[in-house]
Amino acid sequence: MAKYVLKHRGGDPPGGDIALIERTEGVTIHDRMAGALLVDASEEAVRGLRERLLANWVVMPETTFAPPEPVRRRAQE
Repeated sequence: MAKYVLKHRGGDPPGGDIALIERTEGVTIHDRMAGALLVDASEEAVRGLRERLLANWVVMPETTFAPPEPVRRRAQE
């Protein structure tokens, strides 16, 4: 399973959409934030959600970035 972000473009998602996501087999919600959900899901479950949710949802794989390297100051000349 992979992590995906489900983002509702219109702000707070409708309760019916949330209920659909919660009861979808193969989907576990890990975090909820303003209009978005972080889920663990199988590829098959994500495909099914994309087909059943309205067009105002964006479904994308979670993307993470490594923290930047510390900034080193040059010695003053």
